[in-house]
Amino acid sequence: MPELTVACVLKSGKFQHSAGKEIYTPDDVERLQKMVARNLGDHRFVCFSDMDVPCERIPLKHNWPGWWSKIELFSYVFDGTVLYFDLDTVICGDLTEFAEYPHKFTMLKDLGKRNTPASGMMAWNGDYSHIYLTFKADPSFYMTAYSGSVNLGDQAFIAKNQKPDCLWQQIFPNKIFSYKFHLLGQPKPEDARVVCFHGEPKGSGSTGWVKDIWSSAHGSR
Repeated sequence: MPELTVACVLKSGKFQHSAGKEIYTPDDVERLQKMVARNLGDHRFVCFSDMDVPCERIPLKHNWPGWWSKIELFSYVFDGTVLYFDLDTVICGDLTEFAEYPHKFTMLKDLGKRNTPASGMMAWNGDYSHIYLTFKADPSFYMTAYSGSVNLGDQAFIAKNQKPDCLWQQIFPNKIFSYKFHLLGQPKPEDARVVCFHGEPKGSGSTGWVKDIWSSAHGSR
């Protein structure tokens, strides 16, 4: 029977890019795993990483920096639905209907003003290894080609090579929010399920009910 997999990616080191700098640790993996476990039934939780992590680890094959390591998600063909979350995501509600939706390839709608797909939260069913194989053929070229302010990063590359069938906010309206644009200083929306962070602040810099959820799942490492 196909299983449900929840995946994340942790690449060692500090990643600097035009949107700022990012550094994550195994604590962030543990925090996300705890939040998912509170809000989802049976599932397999995995982390693609080159570090020891407090969950099942799928070793990264390449030394692609920062968000480019997310391309390795597609080097592995899972049996069943995959839900992917960035490590700076806060899970604040039941994920069951997200997991049960008949996904083909789902991405976020950009959380800013651009009407473009984003990769902070994705879902898919099937073999999308062509994304990985295309990037693997010339990673230096693609990292340079997708370094501009418009077509930036892994999400632009992924969407170019696999147009999403759905965008999360279209199929689940009013359930996925940007902390910075929608929730800063605001009470919890009635049916909020996921809070996405982009740029600054991150979870550690959030306030109110979002910070409470983030802190309650804080890793013990």
